[in-house]
Amino acid sequence: MGETLEFMFGNPENSVLSRMRKYSPNIFKTKIMGKETAVICGPEGHRFLFSNEQKLFTAFRPQTTQKLFRSYQSTSVPVQIAREEETKVFRSPGFLKPEALVRYLDKMDAITQQQMEKYWENRDEVKAFTLSKTLTLTLACRLFLGIDEPERISRLFNHFDDITVGMHSLPLDFPGTGFYKANKAAKAIRRELKQVITEKKAAIFFGGSGHARRTLSYDR
Repeated sequence: MGETLEFMFGNPENSVLSRMRKYSPNIFKTKIMGKETAVICGPEGHRFLFSNEQKLFTAFRPQTTQKLFRSYQSTSVPVQIAREEETKVFRSPGFLKPEALVRYLDKMDAITQQQMEKYWENRDEVKAFTLSKTLTLTLACRLFLGIDEPERISRLFNHFDDITVGMHSLPLDFPGTGFYKANKAAKAIRRELKQVITEKKAAIFFGGSGHARRTLSYDR
């Protein structure tokens, strides 16, 4: 627990550097979130790690992330997917192909221009990080879900912010903790997405406008 608290709430960089000096500049063992963890350091270590993925190493999600995204298994044995299969699954949707993405460029440019004019231009100070996240989520909502409602997008933005903070916290699910807030946000996002899916299905069933046909209802 002490290692976790120091790493999460102290200074992670100093925490790692002190252990590199104490144990090894290349690799050392510790416990993070109750899990046995090996920390591989330096460019050579990173190269070794990524060149042996799915060979000597298997990726996993921390317990907090698993619970928030409901990806946890009843078994502790991770499900392995061959690299070629993983690539095939990722690239298979037609809407991710270059020829399909070309259709979205004009819309993406228009949305970006709107965001720049509304939040960036003629201001003495801009919070670039926050506004960049707003732009990214707006693009995702407009293009993937067909959502063009500022209030709805704003709600999703706040929920995603809560999740981002909570997914790096201890998995303590009671009021006042970051995980509790993130868990509520994750449930709210799932409800919102289910509502969007219901609306799109109804729009298509009743012959709604083409706006209902976004990535969410894409046919290859």
